[in-house]
Amino acid sequence: MSYRYLGKTKVEKFLLSLIIIISVLVIILVDYDCLRFLYKGFSKGN
Repeated sequence: MSYRYLGKTKVEKFLLSLIIIISVLVIILVDYDCLRFLYKGFSKGN
């Protein structure tokens, strides 16, 4: 039972880290697009 529990927690940790990595990448991509859009807007404005 302890072995099964250990494996389960290992899988859960892996999934959790995977979700965190994906969300961080998405946030970076979204921020990059927003920054690029704002930069274009400022360039056109000025």
